[in-house]
Amino acid sequence: MRLTRRSEIAIGILLACMEKDLTSIRDAAEHCGTTKQNASHVTAELVRAGLLISQTGQYGGIGLARSAGDIRLGEVLRLTQPDLDPAGPDPNALRFPTVSGASAFAGLIRTATGASLAVLNQFTLADLVDGEGRKPMSADRRDALSLSDRHESRRL
Repeated sequence: MRLTRRSEIAIGILLACMEKDLTSIRDAAEHCGTTKQNASHVTAELVRAGLLISQTGQYGGIGLARSAGDIRLGEVLRLTQPDLDPAGPDPNALRFPTVSGASAFAGLIRTATGASLAVLNQFTLADLVDGEGRKPMSADRRDALSLSDRHESRRL
């Protein structure tokens, strides 16, 4: 599975919001290495999904709508990568729908996607940080994350 840039930006924005109660979109964009315009689009999506709050005015900004321990990574990726729909690809949408085994292949892809999302749902935003005042990462989760470090940074 490859992460889209949109997913990377979303996770970066959420992580930036963990650092302060409210942060500006500009600061969040700098945190994840994107433009303010891209960050604004992703932020709007995260606000609509109930993951972020947005406050206007001189002392406004964006912040987490729920605690970092309540935001599951699978939830973020389902939002930002619609192709990760657990229903998987429609066998008729495959380039070879009439080829024998196409339906079985689509079923395998659905199963693999569902398994990936199940693993990602075991982790929360809080699991991505290890800092003072944060919930310590369990040994099992730390081991699972170290396994993913062996792969390219954009692959899960």
